[in-house]
Amino acid sequence: MANIYDFSLFDIFPYYLVLAFMLVVYCGKLSKEIKARYCMGAMFILAAVRYGVAYDYYSYKDIILGNVDQLSVDRLEPLSRLLVEIGRNTHYQFFFAIGSFLTIFPIYKVCERYSLDPSLSLIVYYLHPSFFLDGMGIVRNAIAFSFVFYAFVLLLDNKTKKSILLLICAVLFHKSAVIGFLIFAIKYFNQSRKLYLLIYVASFLISALIAKIISIYADQIILISDVQRYIEGGADRSGGGVMTIIVNGICIFNFLIWNRLKKTTAQYKAYLCSYCLGACLWNVFLPADYIIAGRFFSFYALPLVLIIPLYIHSTKPKHIALVKRGIVSFFILFFTSHFYLSIRAYIDHPSRMSTVPYQTIFWYTDYRNLM
Repeated sequence: MANIYDFSLFDIFPYYLVLAFMLVVYCGKLSKEIKARYCMGAMFILAAVRYGVAYDYYSYKDIILGNVDQLSVDRLEPLSRLLVEIGRNTHYQFFFAIGSFLTIFPIYKVCERYSLDPSLSLIVYYLHPSFFLDGMGIVRNAIAFSFVFYAFVLLLDNKTKKSILLLICAVLFHKSAVIGFLIFAIKYFNQSRKLYLLIYVASFLISALIAKIISIYADQIILISDVQRYIEGGADRSGGGVMTIIVNGICIFNFLIWNRLKKTTAQYKAYLCSYCLGACLWNVFLPADYIIAGRFFSFYALPLVLIIPLYIHSTKPKHIALVKRGIVSFFILFFTSHFYLSIRAYIDHPSRMSTVPYQTIFWYTDYRNLM
């Protein structure tokens, strides 16, 4: 008989152990390349050996072990089915290990090549709950997020064919990645601060129409139909209050310092426009479902890991150390708030949690109320 889970601080300790390691590496005297490599390695190990972490872990495990009907497998995209087949022919954990690599390695390569401070970018990726933590649960989506992000920076680097190929691969992991083709709009249309500010304001005005549009056109468009089914399946879900404040707070801050970043990198406008688009997608889809809003947000919010180092490089030299400490402290608080809210909700109404408890494939317990 499986046990009922009782919360223990030890169950979130591994997350903070990895964080401590990354901060020690970041503050060390190693080269930027080595620091980034160590940070990537720590995240990958934490994700690759996880067991039972996040809502979808047991669902994917059941698919790999053949404990579901064939229709559930047929609904998966081709490259996702390939991952399932690898798991079936080896061990189910390879599905999660390979998925973790396909999620984290593209982020690492982007940060290594395009970030002004690669290890800081990777720390921000780790600490932002919508990125690393959510990615451990939504395996297919997380791979698609990373591929779209890599495709975006390649497009900005005028490597259009490689960018398109990555976008196609992203769609073959998760069909929602078709939204990733909007990167071409960011690249080739006006990257004006005023235009994106207008789009940002409009996102609040049109959000009330989204649920109605979804209900009208769900039968005609497969992707919208999937969104509607997801919304109906979680009709009692609510949330996103803290995230809404932070998503929009960062977006507004970016507008305020937009012109100060022009001396940092040639692509700063594209990064800011992408994050703004992510914030708009969050605002538009939040009234329909906050999880759907979060998924669409993540496709375009990942350039935040490249934006954060720009804050530092646009600061006067005498303030750089203070700004660095402030940024890291903010994201650690953001990271901690994720666990606090999740744990508090569990204590009030015991049910499943997303990233707690952290367990490994080498030592775990199947808790009845978390499966």
